[in-house]
Amino acid sequence: MGETVPALINRQFLRAVKRRLGIRIMGFALLLRPCNLGGADLVPFVIEWPTEVHSPVDVSFLLHSPAGEDGFVRTENGHLVSGEKRLRLWGVTLSAAFQPTVDAPVIAAHLARLGISCVRFTALERGLASANTNTALVFNPVKLDCFDRLVAELKARGIYTDLALNLTTIYRPGDGLRQEDRQGVDKGGCYFDSRLIQVQKDYIRQLLTHRNSYTGAEYRYEPAVAFVELINGKSLFELWIAGQLDEENGGTVNPMELPFPKMLSGLYSDWIRIDRKQKNPTGPERDTGNPSSEPIVRLSSNQIFQVSGEKFRAEALFYMHLERQYFTELRRYLREELKVRSLLLGDSDRNYDMSGYPHAETMDDFDVVGGESCWQRPRDLRDASGKPAGWEFPNTPMVEDPLASMPVQLARAPVRNKPFVVTAFSHPFPNDFACEGIPILAAYASFQDWDGVFAYNFAHLEILKLAPVVWSSYDLCMNPVKIPQLASGALLFLRGAVKPAVQTLMREYSRDHAIESLRLPALETPFYCPEFLRSNPLRSAVRLSWYSHVPTGVMQREQGGPIQSDTGELTWYYGHPHTSLVTVDSIGAQAVIGYGQQSAARTRHLDTSGLNPPFFALTLCQLDGRPIAQSERLLLTAGARFENTEMVWNDRRTTLQAWGKQPTRIEPVVGKLILRALEGAKVVQLVALDGAGRPLGEPLAAAQDGGDWVCTLGSPATTWYLVDVKRGRTFQESK
Repeated sequence: MGETVPALINRQFLRAVKRRLGIRIMGFALLLRPCNLGGADLVPFVIEWPTEVHSPVDVSFLLHSPAGEDGFVRTENGHLVSGEKRLRLWGVTLSAAFQPTVDAPVIAAHLARLGISCVRFTALERGLASANTNTALVFNPVKLDCFDRLVAELKARGIYTDLALNLTTIYRPGDGLRQEDRQGVDKGGCYFDSRLIQVQKDYIRQLLTHRNSYTGAEYRYEPAVAFVELINGKSLFELWIAGQLDEENGGTVNPMELPFPKMLSGLYSDWIRIDRKQKNPTGPERDTGNPSSEPIVRLSSNQIFQVSGEKFRAEALFYMHLERQYFTELRRYLREELKVRSLLLGDSDRNYDMSGYPHAETMDDFDVVGGESCWQRPRDLRDASGKPAGWEFPNTPMVEDPLASMPVQLARAPVRNKPFVVTAFSHPFPNDFACEGIPILAAYASFQDWDGVFAYNFAHLEILKLAPVVWSSYDLCMNPVKIPQLASGALLFLRGAVKPAVQTLMREYSRDHAIESLRLPALETPFYCPEFLRSNPLRSAVRLSWYSHVPTGVMQREQGGPIQSDTGELTWYYGHPHTSLVTVDSIGAQAVIGYGQQSAARTRHLDTSGLNPPFFALTLCQLDGRPIAQSERLLLTAGARFENTEMVWNDRRTTLQAWGKQPTRIEPVVGKLILRALEGAKVVQLVALDGAGRPLGEPLAAAQDGGDWVCTLGSPATTWYLVDVKRGRTFQESK
């Protein structure tokens, strides 16, 4: 592969999500203002994947190996439990599941060093099917062996597996489907077409009854499999609102292929008549405007917001019926026929420009609740003829818009007394402010007391063969800022370094409220509950309670100024351009994320006012189990902008004219960092680390200034450091 990224790869990972009219365009007014970036020129810094690594910031001690040693993961008091202990999972999604078997030990060891405790495998069906058969249900033995080896190596290092079963299922003629049946079926028809459901069952059975030759266990009986996810795609409600269920589609993108819309109409007619007969068994059917022998017309997408509540509610209840029927049957199949013992998750809440509550209610019987979020996903553009014309995104920082942030979006899905897992989150590349994503999410996930967090996506290709390039908007494995942040995020989240909220705010939705929320304007995102403040998840824990008859209550109006968590450890400063930031101030974790030169950028252990560039993310986490004030070994991450070499922006920095080539380059965080309140410190040194986490050059001594220690960052250029604190003896004496 050449140095430049092929256009095909670029297009493959920059897919857009069609948004309906009325969506709140986040930061649109900011789109036209210039970015206030400043700072030094970007310099080379690359992530490395050597076979052997001895890193002073190896955080694999956070994991307990082998995964599943204490039996299957279970739920207790609304959280994940392993053995007798609470279990949190810090993970990554991996769509490149079929890494060469010889690479599996290296990859697993690297993930363990970063504190990754679970890998979520998606799109398995893309590569599992053998190339020389006419069915998707005959697996390629070489690919299956690659997958088995990687799962076994992960298990041996204490890393669990999450199996997402249906993302982009590809069916073939031998699977008993017509050509038109096999197009787009993974995003709609799979909910209600009996043949497609049977094919899904056959695929699931093939995979989960397969015995891993390296572990000796079938996947259905493997305790290292933490979760099995049924589907990862659009809900019927999302397709309905987007016009993709319309029989006569008015040019919408990716409509459901025939014959599914007509099949859906027939099912709707039958359901309506049966439902009405059950409600009025002796009386005549209500007049529907259709002869009894003709299908009852479903609402098209342009009628949804115009018809009466009764017609809208009837069709919404029908889609809820189909989804619940699907999830109930697949759940029964997994539990009763296949005897799967792992925890089950139906689908994850996503797409916050519409309500997700009717879809969520259909999965209320599952063990675990999931949610996904993405900050400023690149949006596909089309020319007047409808052909692809590139992509763009606002390129504004999340810290300037806390009420639309990922923590707020994700907070709508967690349900009372059930574990909640962020199955995917991303702050996509390219973005000048992407360094903010992982530390903010890790901090607020700990505050919300969620059970798992998965960064999307670690890799789409064979990892050890990749050049040091950020290959797509979502790939992390060569990202020079986010790889170190995964390690600090593990320290923060797995240890619960940010305390859970003191107060939990409950929201209740009746079925009618949930259904009608589909028609509320997108300005009500993400809660679609006008009485509930969007800032609440930044102050308190938030949970959903279905039909609890506990009123949500009328909240006060949003107030400007800082938003502080009820524990006092998290503060989100916002309100003025180029001044917003988030601070983490706990005994085990410290962070300044955003415009860190402000006077507010001071915590009990950090003063970042002397650092450049203006926007950065700096985190400090203890490595030895002690409070930072007494710790002798700490991990410091310092990230700002990062790009590929010769990457070219457009004039507004909203899209790229050239993706760039190797090596990756970083904007170093440089200047004076003050470390405060390090009790009894005699010597403080910084050890800069290379792309594999190994020492890079000689230690850098900090200068003492009263009770503070002044550290000089930036030379050599890096995105992470070991902070070595000596107490009682000088550094030379301790040697």
